[in-house]
Amino acid sequence: MPIFLERWKPYLSVGDYEYLNTFVTNIENNLPNDNMVILSGKDGRNGKTTLINEIVQYIGESNYHDCNLDGDSFLLPIKPLIVITGGIDNYNKKYMQLLKHTVTFKQSIISDTIHVDRVAPTLLDVSKIIDMFHQF
Repeated sequence: MPIFLERWKPYLSVGDYEYLNTFVTNIENNLPNDNMVILSGKDGRNGKTTLINEIVQYIGESNYHDCNLDGDSFLLPIKPLIVITGGIDNYNKKYMQLLKHTVTFKQSIISDTIHVDRVAPTLLDVSKIIDMFHQF
C-alpha cells in the first residue's frame, strides 16, 4: 500500500481511496489498470494537481510521460503512467479514440477536470471518476 496516500484518506470516499490505492499499486508493480483515473473537483485548492504530483514522485519521474492535450506522449516509448495535464475535458477530439483504445489496452492514465460533464462520453466509459470537492 502506498503510504503517501494515507494523508488523502479523509478527503476521498472509501471506494475512491481503495481504487486509487489499487491503481498506484498496479503501476508500482507493473500491472495493468482497467480504467483511466479522472480527478474531478471544483476550480481549485482541492488537491487534484498535488495528488497527481505525489503519485508521479512516488512511482518515479522516469516512469511516466506528461502528455499535453494534443496526445504527444503516444509518440514516445511506453512508460507505466501517462499524466494528461490541462483538464481531460479539453483533450483534442481528434485523438479521443486513440486515448480510449490506449486505456482499453491497459495503459495507466491519470488526468483531472473541473468539468466532468464536458468529458467525452467515450472516455467516461473507460474511466473511474474520483471526486475531490473539499477545499484546502
